[in-house]
Amino acid sequence: MGMFIRSPSLAARRPLGNWLRTGASAPITDNVGMGGRPDPKHQLLEQISAFLIDNDLEVNPANLATAFHVASGGKPRLAFQVAQLSAHGGITQAWLDAHPDHESEVHEAEMSRRLMSELDEVLTQFSRQATAARSAASDYSSDLQRHACELKEMDGGTDNLVGRLVSLTQRMAERTRAIEGELSSREKEARKLRRQMGQMKRDAEQDHLTGLPNRRAFEVQFTAACEKARENDEALSLAFCDIDHFKRVNDTHGHDAGDRVLKMVAKVLSRISNERCHVARHGGEEFVMLFRGKDVLQSKDALDQARETLGALRLINRDTNEPIGHITFSAGVADVFADEDPRKALRSADEALYKAKHSGRNQVLVAGADEQENPAEKL
Repeated sequence: MGMFIRSPSLAARRPLGNWLRTGASAPITDNVGMGGRPDPKHQLLEQISAFLIDNDLEVNPANLATAFHVASGGKPRLAFQVAQLSAHGGITQAWLDAHPDHESEVHEAEMSRRLMSELDEVLTQFSRQATAARSAASDYSSDLQRHACELKEMDGGTDNLVGRLVSLTQRMAERTRAIEGELSSREKEARKLRRQMGQMKRDAEQDHLTGLPNRRAFEVQFTAACEKARENDEALSLAFCDIDHFKRVNDTHGHDAGDRVLKMVAKVLSRISNERCHVARHGGEEFVMLFRGKDVLQSKDALDQARETLGALRLINRDTNEPIGHITFSAGVADVFADEDPRKALRSADEALYKAKHSGRNQVLVAGADEQENPAEKL
């Protein structure tokens, strides 16, 4: 598979810990206000950007809101926990999603999605009503015109009363036709608006790089899958997958090459996705999968097959012929119903992924398993 690359100059980023110290933020020398003092607005924006970039988090409303609360001190407990974790490699999207202070931001995003759905339903009902009203107006106009012709034939040109009735009926028919035209125009506008709303919903729930559902779409799917699995008394497993040494690809071959690697991994994972298996991009180089009807060992087997398929590929830069080499991923799998709260599976799968990363990479580990056979060699 050919890879198109670019070699951008990477601007040095300030470590996350520098601005999450207790007390004042780290000084900023290139964004100053009056009197040479740091501009608070620029400081806040830099800190929000650093929070997202340094932790490789997806730019979405929930993450932006959480980043603002952390940087501004609006949620001290969360800021303190982030500062602690930043000293040990930073936070992950899964850790953030499982944090109660972040869940409220996700809830607000879900409320926005629901409002969009409700608006779409209102537009659907309006479109149906407009169609029905236009049809009724058309029928009424035809009836009026027919009755006008009948009255005119009865009139014979002599009875003024009948003549006035004919004239009035004709005017009513013309007015009805005008209303019919207006309703038809409103109906077209409603259809256009519904198409735009549909595109907006697809854009809001799709990762534009890989074409996979994004984290917001996964949240909806996760809730629905939990409910359905409970109703049908079936197994449900969750897995986090993270590309190994992805930063090395970006640093060596450029972000365009990194984007192509992301799309390739998404394609490999999509091959095992169906109505019983849901895959989404969770942010950065991390993917999340739901396996309906599969226990953790069956899900692990499916992921191992995908991992072996991916690892067998050899990537070469088509412009420079430089080898990119083999791409692998690590993964952690958890039983969604191992705890009364299904969302704790997010933390469990993330912890298993962390263990896989730090015990050799290029492997799939099950949450709660004490040992794994044949650990992969460190890359």
